Order: sequence, then structure tokens, then C-alpha cells
Amino acid sequence: MYSNIQQLKEDGLNKAQVERKLGIDYKTVSKYWDMTADEFAAYKNKTKTRGRKLSKYKDFILKLLYRHNDYKISQIHDLLEEEYPKKTKL
Repeated sequence: MYSNIQQLKEDGLNKAQVERKLGIDYKTVSKYWDMTADEFAAYKNKTKTRGRKLSKYKDFILKLLYRHNDYKISQIHDLLEEEYPKKTKL
């Protein structure tokens, strides 16, 4: 994504044209527009290690899905709230 935006920028397209050409949100184009390659690498490293909201519930969710793999996400959400009443803020 970053390299596509930078290439189109070098080709002389403006942000709105890049948005339409790539079919992505204008905010995404703006985020990467003035970013250097080093800044992009640092950004990717930072986001690679960020936590996930549901990672602490992974075992519980997997247990549910192994038991019945046709749960809907709303059902899993309800079961999570039952199992972890005050901790779950999804």
C-alpha cells in the first residue's frame, strides 16, 4: 500500500486521484503520503507488536469453536460476557 501510494505520488497524481485509483480511503492516503521509507518501517514494526483485544480470550474462544464450529460472532460475544462478566468490553 505504502509503495503504491508513493509511486502514484511520484507519477504526479494528487491524493484524491490516488484514493480513486487504489480504491482506498482518503485518510489512508493522507497517512502514508508524507511518510518516509524509514518512518514507514518504524510504523510497521510498532503495529506488528501491538496487543489484540481478544488475545487473552483466545483459549476460551478456540474451545468454543472446536466444540461447535458454527457459532455466530454474536453468540461468542454473549458467551464471553457470561464467562468474563465485568472484564469484557467489546
